[in-house]
Amino acid sequence: MAKHLLYNASVVLNSVDFSDHVETVEFTVTLNNAGSAATMGDIEDYSMAGTRKVSPITLTMFQDFAASEVYATLSALWTNRTSFNAVIKADAGATATTNPAFTISCFISSFPIVSGTRGDRHMSQVVLEPAAAMTIATS
Repeated sequence: MAKHLLYNASVVLNSVDFSDHVETVEFTVTLNNAGSAATMGDIEDYSMAGTRKVSPITLTMFQDFAASEVYATLSALWTNRTSFNAVIKADAGATATTNPAFTISCFISSFPIVSGTRGDRHMSQVVLEPAAAMTIATS
């Protein structure tokens, strides 16, 4: 079984590459429980897999107030309640079957402007809420 070390993830928000500002990315897909599938005569309870659910995407980013960087780009999207595409890959290399690109239309549900204690690295934990179905590209 191949092993994978996450050190070069790609995070592109609204066509702006923020990979050089992202410290952590959490992107989870689950299945909703469609309820019991057991019928009369079954001696065990079991469930059926339901619809796919993309959980909110959490990014821990270095805050940056320079033009066209984190604050300038994300505050405009947040202020205007804009839905935009987030494209996330495990590696910044070419999209392939071994490096799929996950694209999700989303909006910013949480965007801390200033956060930290004196002497801390100035980080911002941005939460993106999915607004449409996810697509997966492999080429």
